[in-house]
Amino acid sequence: EPVNLDEAYDAHVQRLALYAQDEWTASERMSAYLGLRWEAVRTRTDGNVIDAVRNSVDVFSPIVQAVWRLSGDTEEQVRVGVSRTFKSPRPVELVPRRFIANNNTQTSPDTQGNPDLRAELAWGLDVAYERPLPGGILSVSAYGRRIEGVILPRLLFGDERWIAVPFNVGDARVHGIEAEVRFGLAKLWSQAPNVDVRAGMTRNWSSVSHVDGPDNNLDRQLPLTFSLGADYTIRNTGLRVGADYRFEDARRSRQSEDLLLSHGEVRMLDLYARWDLGAAARLGLSVSNLLQDTRHTDAVYSGASGLFIQDTVATNDPVFRLSLDLSL
Repeated sequence: EPVNLDEAYDAHVQRLALYAQDEWTASERMSAYLGLRWEAVRTRTDGNVIDAVRNSVDVFSPIVQAVWRLSGDTEEQVRVGVSRTFKSPRPVELVPRRFIANNNTQTSPDTQGNPDLRAELAWGLDVAYERPLPGGILSVSAYGRRIEGVILPRLLFGDERWIAVPFNVGDARVHGIEAEVRFGLAKLWSQAPNVDVRAGMTRNWSSVSHVDGPDNNLDRQLPLTFSLGADYTIRNTGLRVGADYRFEDARRSRQSEDLLLSHGEVRMLDLYARWDLGAAARLGLSVSNLLQDTRHTDAVYSGASGLFIQDTVATNDPVFRLSLDLSL
């Protein structure tokens, strides 16, 4: 049965930021950066069926970063930083306009914004080790965040329909490690082909205090990603070919006591070729999503009204692009 809603809304987000910063060198091997940022965010949501709702937040965000060079004759160094940040709600999350789901269930509810949302606030600590490599760099870093007022959807039932509405539900703790390496193979070994290699790995963990575990992590955070790529330049031809592979591990996140979301593994492979036809022209050919990896998403509701499981399968075809760039 069609649902007709005669509703009109406006959401306004106003931001003002002021900042000051300074950098200084304490010694030959140590330098520091200090910044202080003040930012104000004002939100106002009004419509023909609600009274105007206004929210405001003012945040002082100190940023302190120090760099230590481990030796005087190399660029090998360690970075340490502390920062205070915040993330304001998106306008669509503030507008209480109901978006109707054709098949309304616990796992495919209507969605509706919340004009009372506040910004997420976070304290963060970052530590990184960086070492130059021939034609690249090696970097290993770790981070930690304590987020206040995390925004998560809450499943409600009203007017005989299920509705997902975002709320500030509590605090979250997030931490992770990241490693990246880039180098030129020919710069390590003179007889090697002219290949540039890059690889990266990220591992993340999170927990939301308001949601009981297990799997009480943030749905928007990927627990494990891995990437590997290479570019090969054929000497004296102007032709450069390359490939990029990316893997995203499966993940589970509990949105509430009753609702669990699961995302399957994702694998992506992209290929490209670029041919310089002279100083003023470049021909390019690329193929993305060559593996045509199928993406699975499961939503499982287990509550007083029963057990509901929704399995979503998305397939993607490869995308071919042919381009010609001309400089006039």
